[in-house]
Amino acid sequence: MNSIEDLIILARIAYGNAVELGPWFHVPVIALLSGMLGSFINVCIWRIPRGESIVLPRSRCTTCGTALGPLDLFPVLSWVASGGKCRHCGQAIAARYVLVELTVITFWLAGYAAFGLTLPTIGVGVTLSTIFCVVNITRMKTKIKAQKRDRGGYTFISVMIAALILGVAIGPYLDLTRTNFKGAIKNQEYLIGYKIAQERLEELLGIPARNLKSDRAIYVETDSLENNIYSDEYFGDYAKMRENKEFFYEKFSDVLTEENKPPQKVYNKFSKRYEAYYGYAYELYPRGFEKYRRVTRIQHVAPEDTASLSDNFIKKITVTVTIDSSVTKGKVIQMEVLTSEN
Repeated sequence: MNSIEDLIILARIAYGNAVELGPWFHVPVIALLSGMLGSFINVCIWRIPRGESIVLPRSRCTTCGTALGPLDLFPVLSWVASGGKCRHCGQAIAARYVLVELTVITFWLAGYAAFGLTLPTIGVGVTLSTIFCVVNITRMKTKIKAQKRDRGGYTFISVMIAALILGVAIGPYLDLTRTNFKGAIKNQEYLIGYKIAQERLEELLGIPARNLKSDRAIYVETDSLENNIYSDEYFGDYAKMRENKEFFYEKFSDVLTEENKPPQKVYNKFSKRYEAYYGYAYELYPRGFEKYRRVTRIQHVAPEDTASLSDNFIKKITVTVTIDSSVTKGKVIQMEVLTSEN
């Protein structure tokens, strides 16, 4: 690294890659990390009121004193897997520990549902987790001073306080979460749609205007029948895509995954034509991208329509991405640009 700018660029690349992975990756990762934070908050709630270090010694069973290993410390799942008991001495582990973890996980996932993978999500998670931690440390100190045994009231009151904090902090945004993260999912899908449209546009702008071709010209209207990727198809949509131009643009996509790629014969010809035109081998997109359909059209533009450009090779590139998921139904993203030999 030579400068802060390099770090910023790397951070943007990492963020862009993270966004592409989508909610079905984000949610479990956020749940795991926030669960670990909840586990640390449990340590703070137990040790700080007693004047103990929150770093050393390692977490131990409060009954038998055995140091806990990774299998005992996995947020929520360790408690569930052990039946709420210590693996070493068999004594019950208070449910408040797992409820603290679940509460912190809820804070962070609620922030993600409201704001997506953004800085405000971190702000919501950190703020609510800190308030929750401080409130419960204070309660534990009061409890210790009063020398009262824990009879379960701590857990109920803590969860009620957490619910109150959550309601006050993100109440205005609850309408965004009513459809099970649909708002966040739409935002992620729109970002990916714009990214793959821009990706194709940038590739085409690197090709001389005189050589630009629409998808149909590359794959169907070829010089040789053998190069037509649908030449061996006589029935169904692929045959119709070969014969009907508009139907082709309604159905064709160059965003293919293992789940939505065409029959092997068609795919082999498609890959061959793709490499011949773009100059590098086609790579399938990851699973989840089958919801995106991308198609490119190239249109000649008459010189009189663009008086400032006199070149004969003035062309308009139109890249259209359609998102057809269960959440984002039929959303169309379109990018257009003029290019010429000048």
